[in-house]
Amino acid sequence: MGRWSTACLRLTGLFFALAFLTTGCGPTLHPVTGKVMVNNKPAVGALVMLFPEGGKQEKYNAPSGTVGADGTFTLSTAGSPGAPAGKYVVTIIWMEQTPGPGAEEKSKGPNKAAAGDRLKGTYANAEKSKLRAEINGETTLEPFNLKQ
Repeated sequence: MGRWSTACLRLTGLFFALAFLTTGCGPTLHPVTGKVMVNNKPAVGALVMLFPEGGKQEKYNAPSGTVGADGTFTLSTAGSPGAPAGKYVVTIIWMEQTPGPGAEEKSKGPNKAAAGDRLKGTYANAEKSKLRAEINGETTLEPFNLKQ
């Protein structure tokens, strides 16, 4: 075999090795959909995030989704559709479209996480939220029917 043929074989092998290593990394993601209603109306624009029950959130890519006009959301993780199987604490933050008067001052106080959140931070913190979800394969979550 000539020098060029050997080099081509090595490059081809390297390419396939890199392709193999970059695919299949990370957990299997399962399609997940759900619905968020507040006072029987869709929480349009609310951000839904899942955190492992009892787990650490350091360097964690939380499955998340944004609520649409009909109240439904679809989760994705690190830009890929779906979420890993497991038991989760659910957080929901529903920010006001335009900050109201005094929003800047509220954002400096002890409840700064709740500043601008239409749900007053009730579901914004994974350590305090009482909302839960379990994902086992393709999942449609029970609707989150919240009161404001």
